[in-house]
Amino acid sequence: MATPILPHNGRPIVTVIDLIDYLSSLSGVKFSPELRDRLFSVVRSRSVKKLEFLLEEGEVSRHIFFIRRGILRCYYRHEDGSEVTAWLLREPNVVVAVNSFYKQKRSFEIIQAIIDTDLYYISYEELEAIYKEHPEFERVGRLLTIEYLIFWSMQLFNLRMHSAEERFDLWYKDDGDMLVYVQQKMVASYLNMEPETFSRIRKRYAK
Repeated sequence: MATPILPHNGRPIVTVIDLIDYLSSLSGVKFSPELRDRLFSVVRSRSVKKLEFLLEEGEVSRHIFFIRRGILRCYYRHEDGSEVTAWLLREPNVVVAVNSFYKQKRSFEIIQAIIDTDLYYISYEELEAIYKEHPEFERVGRLLTIEYLIFWSMQLFNLRMHSAEERFDLWYKDDGDMLVYVQQKMVASYLNMEPETFSRIRKRYAK
């Protein structure tokens, strides 16, 4: 249940150049000067405040994001107003409402900042244009998709095959420090357990 989707090479990603270098390293292909210049011209930065929304239910997702610093939550909302946390992600991670972004249709997902968060992003139109102009960048898109599929496959496996205690243990080893920032009920929902169960396991784990 660890949050990283993307492999981390240990280098901080602070600037757009850092991000371009990271994506080139991830792809295993040295980007051409033309591709690097194109990416540098279209990648934008954005800062969102704690509890600010990047995407609301019913909106169309226009951007794919990369977390430079911070924590984002994706969740779904039932008709009665109750919420289901799908994931909690922090840097370095790519964040996208897959169904809405790639189909350019209304989203059933909601993306919200848990703390003040700094992001890089690129629009759907710009990404599609780069794929056409620089086919080698499609390898990056394919690798990002693979990492997402692996992530969700492991999420499903952990939810179906592990006990509540095991799910908590897997998550806590890598991301227990997030409890300083993330409400306990959100983490409980993410791990598919009742808040009371989460609290009981957490107290037992602390001992």
